[in-house]
Amino acid sequence: MNLVLLAYAATAGAAALAWAIARRKPDHRPIAWLLTLYLLANLGRRALRELVIAPARDAIRAQGLDPAAIPFIGWERVAVDIDGALFIAWPAGVAALAIWVFTKRRPWGVLIAYATAMAFMVATYPRGADLQRLYLAVELAAMCASLGCLLVWFRSREPLSLKAVATGIIVSVELAMVTGGPYRGNIFLTWQRAQQILIVMFMALIAVHLASIWRSRDST
Repeated sequence: MNLVLLAYAATAGAAALAWAIARRKPDHRPIAWLLTLYLLANLGRRALRELVIAPARDAIRAQGLDPAAIPFIGWERVAVDIDGALFIAWPAGVAALAIWVFTKRRPWGVLIAYATAMAFMVATYPRGADLQRLYLAVELAAMCASLGCLLVWFRSREPLSLKAVATGIIVSVELAMVTGGPYRGNIFLTWQRAQQILIVMFMALIAVHLASIWRSRDST
């Protein structure tokens, strides 16, 4: 199976199981929402790239020009900005989830930081090589916030719960993306590695959710 399709299938499976659990445990809804939003964001980005961004680049190449040197205008420019906003929605969502689950606080600060990052992306277009550094900065900020919240949770000595396990898996995989994943090199050239890492994460979430559903059935 194509790696991208496998990633979509794994994401959809994890999200569906998260919603199945959220029906019984409302406190699991933030995880279900994050997985659902990630799937929708990736489908949206794929549609933008194939229907708007890629044809615009092909049109520039047809004129014998370099697409990397020609800034987009009009709807193509809007599509690029939306694509960037959807890309950083995942690390922002991970940070928001960690704050919600591990500290039980509303993640308004993440929303403000996300809006600021989007405004910066729009204001600094065309970004060129700076785009990768911006993505890395967003990822590092999200990881610092998430790991800080995880430390708070450890110090609180709260009992282990399904939502804490699921959030811990997501945060751990995001940390792997930064330390040993595509962010160590050129993210645009090594994104296949990121897909592989994310598939492992979604499969782990599927396993954890299935185990929880199985235990709940055994207890009834």
